[in-house]
Amino acid sequence: MPGHYLKPPTYSYYQIPTGIGGVHFEWAFHGRPRSSFGVELHFEKGSAEFNKSRLAKVEKMKSKIEHETGEKVIFQQEWGKSWSRLYIEKNEVRMTNELKDWAVKVIKNLIDILQPELDSIK
Repeated sequence: MPGHYLKPPTYSYYQIPTGIGGVHFEWAFHGRPRSSFGVELHFEKGSAEFNKSRLAKVEKMKSKIEHETGEKVIFQQEWGKSWSRLYIEKNEVRMTNELKDWAVKVIKNLIDILQPELDSIK
């Protein structure tokens, strides 16, 4: 995983590279108006079949992810035009210190669990 991260933009999301084009971890607020915050893994290649197949491989790790994060994981095979994603959601609508601490802990867990799997399915 790259060690250099971009300065956070003013958007309602922040992408964290995996080293695979079209695949990234992400922090994001959901909804307009905001209804929740997600810690996520996105498959956003141009091929819906690639995205779905990679998410299906990661979905086999659902019990491990939930056990190690202590959180419920949601898998979305069809999201956007051709994308797929998994996410862990918290019902928060504004950034607080508690949400920041939770988001950093959860994204670190997701990266530790999933990056080795992603490296093997390029």
